[in-house]
Amino acid sequence: MNLKINGPSYVYITIFCVMMTLIALWAIDISVSALLAGQEAVLTNGFTIRQPMVIYHVGLYIVILINFFMSMILVNHIWASHKKEE
Repeated sequence: MNLKINGPSYVYITIFCVMMTLIALWAIDISVSALLAGQEAVLTNGFTIRQPMVIYHVGLYIVILINFFMSMILVNHIWASHKKEE
């Protein structure tokens, strides 16, 4: 894994990942609220899918993927800085 990412790109990618994480956590939050409201609750937040359980799992998948992606970027950054020292 040898990605050529310079300094400002790390900042942009990190900001994007943080924003995606917040959106996914918001989706989890509203879906849990709808799940606790009862069986007849639907989500009316602009998503095309209105079932709370589906939105909950989509939010979880996004959080997992973003965390994996951020871990790969961190490992790449540590690996690149370690190679520079040698």
